[in-house]
Amino acid sequence: MIIDGHPIGASHPPFVIAEMSANHNGDLDRAIKLIDAAVEAGADAVKLQAYDPVHLAVARGGIDKKLDKGPWAGWTLGDLYQQAHTPRAWFPVLFEHAERAGITIFSSVFSEEEVDFLNQLGAPAFKISSFDFGNLPLISRAARTFKPLLMSTGMATDADIRAAQIAAANLNENIAYLHCVSAYPTPIEEANLRRVEAFVERFSRHGWATGFSDHTLGNDTAIGAVALGACIIEKHLTLSRSDGGLDAEFSCEPDELKALVTSVRNVWKACQEPSGSVEDAHRDLRVVRAA
Repeated sequence: MIIDGHPIGASHPPFVIAEMSANHNGDLDRAIKLIDAAVEAGADAVKLQAYDPVHLAVARGGIDKKLDKGPWAGWTLGDLYQQAHTPRAWFPVLFEHAERAGITIFSSVFSEEEVDFLNQLGAPAFKISSFDFGNLPLISRAARTFKPLLMSTGMATDADIRAAQIAAANLNENIAYLHCVSAYPTPIEEANLRRVEAFVERFSRHGWATGFSDHTLGNDTAIGAVALGACIIEKHLTLSRSDGGLDAEFSCEPDELKALVTSVRNVWKACQEPSGSVEDAHRDLRVVRAA
């Protein structure tokens, strides 16, 4: 798989995605600053979310449906998505800015209409969120672009994964499955990183990539995921958690993202086959005892 010139796979350093999500806080200038922060941190890509807030709220259960658990408890879906969404008019501006800044930009899509819109905009890849992993028409529409397709598997059963494989892989082989836990934030003891290892074994035989969309606090789980074979890491980014916002609680700050990029690339290097023996200089100092 290649995303915008970046080769993705076990023989390449992890592809690190900075997820903007709602952390623009409704401010286009802040969204642009988040792109710049991702560049400065050394991320490979920044990801947006493309949806119509009314249509998404209706699809999820209704505009007036009130959430009673999690970080958005007390919000109605209509109010939540209205505040969190990235206006469509921003997308050309953000894509142009990312191109000038030298970073890949793409988006999660939540309807077939958004697939078409972003395809016309020149998006180099598409992401399916865990909440849409069962939306097979959406997966098929994104797969028919023949562009790389990343799919988060939070809440998915094995049957869901098999259905998504059929919906996507029959049309497009450029697929990555991202393990994630759809809890915000995810308690570290619930991260279930062994699923990354299982995904690598399961999907690599088809030539598909395995990644990790991380909602835990800190960088430990993402680093561990790379050690287990993840070749894509996605992490939410905010300019500062103290600024507040819908996703701030489980997002990393720019210096934390920079540390993550360095760590996962170092761990990837440590997992490669060595080019030679660095121990040769000391080999003659070994004590060898006769049998």
